[in-house]
Amino acid sequence: MRLDKNKLRNNVNTPYGVPNLATVKRMKFNVGMVEETNLSDKDKKIVDILVQNSRITTTEVAHALNISDVATRRRIKKLEDEGVIRMYTILLDPRKMGLNIHMHMIIESDLNKYDDVLESLMREKMIVNLMKAVNEGIFFADAWVRDVEDAERLMKRIGSIDGVKNVRAYIITDMYKFNGVDLRKLEKE
Repeated sequence: MRLDKNKLRNNVNTPYGVPNLATVKRMKFNVGMVEETNLSDKDKKIVDILVQNSRITTTEVAHALNISDVATRRRIKKLEDEGVIRMYTILLDPRKMGLNIHMHMIIESDLNKYDDVLESLMREKMIVNLMKAVNEGIFFADAWVRDVEDAERLMKRIGSIDGVKNVRAYIITDMYKFNGVDLRKLEKE
């Protein structure tokens, strides 16, 4: 798709939903946490735009911010080098791939077996997100499975890991916000 510079300058939304310069200058951040960071205003806007659409071209970002392509590339490279931008990814809809149940689990482990439990959980292919809590020995995990039987098998596998003391699972019915992006807006587009 070719970039229509007039559309970018004159309209609120470009083909990728990136705001034009006038909108960027007065916009509230779509990803609220970005606004609260110690980044420069331009870097905040770059991050906000990329979080919403990591496939956008550098040229489109540059036009939205009214800076050169070179300056935009330099800023993005700096954000990558500093680890602010760690990776570019996509948001899948597992239900469209036959994975109908989203589970959120709280896994309590024995402190003496914490590292072994972590490694076992990392190898579990159905776990898509794994986080450590401030409370020692507590993990939060998200998994997608096909059905209730798969959910039960996963719970048994995790529960049988040496060092796991307790597993609680919650079935997630809807997700409204991911990485700061309002997912309800995606459904409307």
